[in-house]
Amino acid sequence: MINLLNKRMQSYYEEPAKHRLTRRTPVIVRVDGRAFHTFTRNFQKPFDQRLIDAMIVSATEVVGEMQGFKLAYVQSDEASFVMTDYDTLLTDPWFGYVKSKVETITASIMTAAFARCMRLANITQPAHFDARAFNIPADDVANYFLGRAKDWHCNSVSMYARTFFTNMELMDKRINDVHVMLHGIGHNWSTDLSDEEKNGSFLIGCESRSDVEPNYPSIAALWEESCEESCATTKNQNHDTSSEPVENENDLESNITPIGSRNGARGNGIQPRSDVTKP
Repeated sequence: MINLLNKRMQSYYEEPAKHRLTRRTPVIVRVDGRAFHTFTRNFQKPFDQRLIDAMIVSATEVVGEMQGFKLAYVQSDEASFVMTDYDTLLTDPWFGYVKSKVETITASIMTAAFARCMRLANITQPAHFDARAFNIPADDVANYFLGRAKDWHCNSVSMYARTFFTNMELMDKRINDVHVMLHGIGHNWSTDLSDEEKNGSFLIGCESRSDVEPNYPSIAALWEESCEESCATTKNQNHDTSSEPVENENDLESNITPIGSRNGARGNGIQPRSDVTKP
């Protein structure tokens, strides 16, 4: 028996509010940590390796679930992902490109993965992420990521400088001025920090790269590479008629080293997944 009341509620109210992203056009999904200035109050300053690793691990979880994924960029408490639905004429959009579903599922995956990372680091304080999804022309994808990378470049310099100078001393100072101030006390942002701390991290395929500098040629080349790699993978899958079932991924916990067992000059923290290789 058809529930006419539910059908009327769906057709009158639910369906008209179901906005869909445009097909055959790249989609950006950006997740941001909610009130992370409060959440990270007791973290190591200016950078905490636990947070950096947890963000990469969590973003990698999203990558594994996102159909049509091409490229991601992770910095601070935000991660941006780009996906497409035009590798072939038969490629389907992720969740039909229903905007609310794309946003809520991305934020849910990111939040759940990040919470698991924090528990392994003995941090029980809850953290949440929101997400927004929007279309962008293919020709502007590199510019979008360049904008996010430049934003992190400025924030990274500023955060490092606040280790040595007060907010009043840094007020109205341009980035070049801040570099001069740091050099004046024997510190060099370019050589003192790791690539992750300076550049953030791009995710392409199964690889995490933090050596990509914030300039258009480098990022445009990475965007082009991600598209070519995805198309090649799709063609190979279409021609492989005898492929065996893919093995299940290992649990997230098995790919993370609990706090206290990480090696490195930056101290202890969370080890990124083993299937994400760093240069």
